[in-house]
Amino acid sequence: MRNYNLPPIPIEKLITYSNPNTIIKNITNNKSVANMVIHKEQLLTRISDFARKHHAVCYTDEQLQRLSDLLIALHTPKQVNILEKFHVMCEQIQYGVICPDCGALPMIYSGAKWNCAPCGATSKVAYLDALQDLCLLFGGEVSIRQIMQFLRLDGRYITYRLMKKAGFERLGDNKGSRYILKF
Repeated sequence: MRNYNLPPIPIEKLITYSNPNTIIKNITNNKSVANMVIHKEQLLTRISDFARKHHAVCYTDEQLQRLSDLLIALHTPKQVNILEKFHVMCEQIQYGVICPDCGALPMIYSGAKWNCAPCGATSKVAYLDALQDLCLLFGGEVSIRQIMQFLRLDGRYITYRLMKKAGFERLGDNKGSRYILKF
C-alpha cells in the first residue's frame, strides 16, 4: 500500500478449518495461536469482533476506487496446464465445433455459418464456445494454425475473417500471427 501512496489498513490473521471433525491442538499453549486458529462455526463471530475492533473508515471512496483499479491492473491469473493437471494427451482431445442443439461434433463451416449434419441446426457463433475451450486447454495466445486445427477449418482466410468478426486481438502479420483469446 505504501508503494502506491495508499494509507495502511489493519490486517488480521485467521486460520479457519471447515471440517467440524478437525481436532485442533495447540501443543505450545501459545495464546496468539489459539486466537488465530478456529473452526468454521466461529467465523461469523470473529468477523463481527474484527468489525467492532476496526470500525474507523480507512479509505475514501476515491481511494477505494484507486485501490480497485490497481488490484485489477496488477492481477496476474494463475497459469495452469489443464492437460497436464488432468493427465490428458493432446491426441485424446476431439477437435471441432460442438452443435449447441444436439451436442454433435463437429459442425461444418459452410456458407458463413456452422452447420450440424445430424440435426440440421445452424449457427453463426457456435465457434466461440470452441475457441473458449481452445483457450482453456492451450492458453490465451494461439496461432492461426492452432485455431484452424481446433475448429477444423480448411483456410487461413476463413479463420482470419472469423477471428476478426469476433474481435480478438491479433499479434503480428502473415503466417506468424497469433491471437489473444480473452473470455
